[in-house]
Amino acid sequence: SDRPGLLGKVASLFGTLGANILEVSHGRLFLDVPAKGVMLDVTIETRDEAHTAAIEEALRQEGFAPRRIYPRGLAEPAG
Repeated sequence: SDRPGLLGKVASLFGTLGANILEVSHGRLFLDVPAKGVMLDVTIETRDEAHTAAIEEALRQEGFAPRRIYPRGLAEPAG
């Protein structure tokens, strides 16, 4: 849910895990987001696939529901 400090918590988590934040979009006016919810689109730079997977797992452990969005033209990895 959207609350003070949420963006800071996410940014700190990325920093602690060694990810570089490239871009952030904070949205509350989407139809698929609950009234008190928020959707953060965060573009990060990671070292490799294992680093990315570790960051996704850390987000889940903190109660977030990360979704990876691949750049246009790049296929999702098999499996």
